[in-house]
Amino acid sequence: MNLLDRFRTSIKPPDWLSESESLIHTYRDHDLLLSQGEIVWAHIVQANSLLFKPGKEDSPAEIVFSLDRVFDEDIEALRLIAERIYDLKGNTYEDGQIDRLARMVSDEDTYHFNENVPKVIAEVDGVVLSCLVVHRRLLPEGVLSFSWFPVLVLPHLTPAPTIVSWRYWPRLLVDIWKAKKTGVY
Repeated sequence: MNLLDRFRTSIKPPDWLSESESLIHTYRDHDLLLSQGEIVWAHIVQANSLLFKPGKEDSPAEIVFSLDRVFDEDIEALRLIAERIYDLKGNTYEDGQIDRLARMVSDEDTYHFNENVPKVIAEVDGVVLSCLVVHRRLLPEGVLSFSWFPVLVLPHLTPAPTIVSWRYWPRLLVDIWKAKKTGVY
């Protein structure tokens, strides 16, 4: 990776993040993700509302993704899974797997990484719930205009996914994001 690429993809921890927090993996493993990570689609389950408006602060979000290439052609399926997970928030369930997932999505103060989403929710195996820090400089115009984007993941070596810098997105995707400006889709 040349110097310009390193600059385009560089990130730094926000001031609110302490060295002991689990999100620090995002920064410790960033070079590993850039050199060995796999690009997959991700969809937001929930995110700090500040990310949907112009601003400077980077904030955490929970996403779903899968290494299964079926989602390359069906991002809508990821959206539906993300909605099903979000709908669990604040509820309890008799099914232990679903209740555990509901507790994870309800607890906004704890970060979860590479958690398998039960097949009863995802309808397929291999869907993962994970937290990441949304770095505004990696998004077109620094705002979450949509709730899906490409991420770099390497689940067997690091718990931390990261957003692929918009500078490496297909031009059409960047144009779509810039046209939308703000909101969620």
